[in-house]
Amino acid sequence: MSRSLVIGDMHFGIKSNNSIWFEYQNRFVKEQIAKAIEEKNITKVVFLGDLFDIRYSVNQFIGIEAKRTITWLVDKFKDKLFLFLAGNHDYYTPNEDQQEYNAYELVFGSDFIKCHPNVKFITKDPLLLDESLYLPWYYTENPDHFDNLLYNFKFGQEVKSIYCHTDLTIWPGARITALRGCPVYSGHIHNIMIDEDNKLYNL
Repeated sequence: MSRSLVIGDMHFGIKSNNSIWFEYQNRFVKEQIAKAIEEKNITKVVFLGDLFDIRYSVNQFIGIEAKRTITWLVDKFKDKLFLFLAGNHDYYTPNEDQQEYNAYELVFGSDFIKCHPNVKFITKDPLLLDESLYLPWYYTENPDHFDNLLYNFKFGQEVKSIYCHTDLTIWPGARITALRGCPVYSGHIHNIMIDEDNKLYNL
């Protein structure tokens, strides 16, 4: 049976790239996240965007140490799948035509994926995997993109759950209805919001 661990915004580099604060985050990954993966028989780990905090640049210390931390995690659990959605803070600019300028490309690079086949970065296009749809930030913020999803995927059939980075509290009712009961898990707003009736979960 597949079990997922879903993690909200980490914001590595928060508090003006404070190294002490980063150490708290580092310990959270190495102690609490790793422990949960081991004890709960997790098969898939999903980071819901905003792995980094400062969208226009990544501090060298934060970039190097965050990469070491994530590398440690994905190497420790080589048999688990790790998916990282790009959130608004992971992009250099909100301009979609420059989406290739993102923290995953800058910090991890293409060789990281080649060396870690258990990792997927979702920065540009949606990813449908095992009846779950993974969406980068641009796809939930742009109504045209979202409408295209409704044409390209069969919600409630080939898509049974959605992972994204957006504020679910402001989703219009028509959008929710169009998803045909698929639960939606999202980061972004930094507050837990659970709407069981509509199966919306901001984490």
